[in-house]
Amino acid sequence: MNNPAYRIYPSLMDKFQKYLDSEQEFESFWNQTDDGEYKLTLDEICAKNEQELLDAINRVEHEESEAADKGTCFNEVIDCIVHNRKPERNDIRIEVVGAEGSRCIAAYKYADKDAEKEDFKQENYQPLFTFYFDIAMCRQVASLYTGALSQHYTQAVIQTSCGDVLLYGYIDEWLKDKVIDIKTSKNYEFGQFDNRWQRFVYPYCLTEEGFEINSFEFHMLKWRGGTKTNPVLSADFYNEAYPYNHQRAKLSLRQFLEKFICYIETNREKITNRRIFNVSD
Repeated sequence: MNNPAYRIYPSLMDKFQKYLDSEQEFESFWNQTDDGEYKLTLDEICAKNEQELLDAINRVEHEESEAADKGTCFNEVIDCIVHNRKPERNDIRIEVVGAEGSRCIAAYKYADKDAEKEDFKQENYQPLFTFYFDIAMCRQVASLYTGALSQHYTQAVIQTSCGDVLLYGYIDEWLKDKVIDIKTSKNYEFGQFDNRWQRFVYPYCLTEEGFEINSFEFHMLKWRGGTKTNPVLSADFYNEAYPYNHQRAKLSLRQFLEKFICYIETNREKITNRRIFNVSD
């Protein structure tokens, strides 16, 4: 097979999906004031979502997000417990703090740009964010992934009418015939991950590599705590499970990717990072 014409990962597909769903966002409850007026016009939402998509494609640097870093730290905590190891990331430090009976896990997140320095030492820098996770909750969640492969890289090529596409990415947890992605947020409604493309991409890649995958699950942690009066984070656990059918996934992926590629080619002049065209920087 020839070199793929495109390299695409799930979060880019999610950004394009959000752009396609701009009208739904416009009509949503969250875009309306108490008086029933729209906060943003449809054109403003389309422009916002398109810019987010282009920034993701072009890998534009953005400010650190406390919510995103909280999820990143939590995932690292879970993997450390599952595999009985220290953090593998330079930008995260983890330790158990507090007296017996009130112990929690503290995760310190440092700036990525500092962590990449050759002389970087955590003790010489102040962390950007510090999160305190309930230790019992962390152990309970980690127990779900005993024997799992964590942060497993997978890739596979899919053929489309627009050219071959290399799909790739890192799986949070792979347990036997099940792929799991861990999500964290302070808000959650069941079914909100239905249009996330991870649930197709990762099982597709593993199946193409010769493994049998029967389901994809989103494990959602809805935060409780994390306030000045109660700094320790606990969470309510939710599971969104989706059966996996390889032929249906292949068809859905192909149809969506052809729309995405049409957008990419139409807006090629706006794309400064050529990696999506499988060209090295």
